Amino acid sequence: NKGFVHDYGVIAQDVEKVLPHAVKERKDGTLSVDYLKLTPLLIEAVKELTERVNELENKNSKTSF
Repeated sequence: NKGFVHDYGVIAQDVEKVLPHAVKERKDGTLSVDYLKLTPLLIEAVKELTERVNELENKNSKTSF
């Protein structure tokens, strides 16, 4: 679709449950996510998951026959 912009996001209510400081209430009462506050946390989560995957892969390669 020419001219159609895809937009991606998260549900503010879901984020608010685990990171309430990253969610703000607008004047109209709707919630919005401060993505600048989310980005560093997401980067760290990816690093931790990558490290865990590497550990599991190493463990698996040592036990393979």
